[in-house]
Amino acid sequence: MKGLLSPKKMAMVCTVLLAAAFVIGYLAVNEENPDMVQRPEEEGTAKGQEEQQTDNTYMDYVPEQVSTLQTRLLLKTLYKECGHIVVDRKDIPEQLAGLGEEELLEHYPGWEVEKFQGDEIILFRQVEGACPGHYVLRMLSGYVAIYMTAENDGETLVEVTDIPVSILRLKDQQRLREGILLDSMEEVDQYLEDLGS
Repeated sequence: MKGLLSPKKMAMVCTVLLAAAFVIGYLAVNEENPDMVQRPEEEGTAKGQEEQQTDNTYMDYVPEQVSTLQTRLLLKTLYKECGHIVVDRKDIPEQLAGLGEEELLEHYPGWEVEKFQGDEIILFRQVEGACPGHYVLRMLSGYVAIYMTAENDGETLVEVTDIPVSILRLKDQQRLREGILLDSMEEVDQYLEDLGS
């Protein structure tokens, strides 16, 4: 009795069956999970797209920040002439509680939002002039006068000195016409002393 298959034929049949088993197994796995088949260079791109999509979805649901009665309001004003920044700290007015950024700015024209978070809102603006509390030397009725800066770019007369403008150098007279800004009364006294000498 001769064997049904010779060893050569038997090896060939086993090889074909083994190859068929690999193909069937590969196709069965990919049918269940077709997204898993990717080339290596595409894997990084797909992960980045998933992360981006997740980030965008999260960003779409961020609620708008609004002010509350517990919000602290800081109003920062930069005075261009002296370069000082004055900060006014206050609680949010009751009628402004619950407003978003754009709505709040409608109540503060000329201001910009520097920070807008639930616990703190910072508004910023720049204005011409010097902040309150500076001294300005000017001419008044032919004499050197001392003024103090006030709110809203105003000045209050402090004193008219007995120094006549006519005895000063032309350069000093011109500076007095424009106004000489000084930080303290000590600086004023020193400047007046220098003018007199």
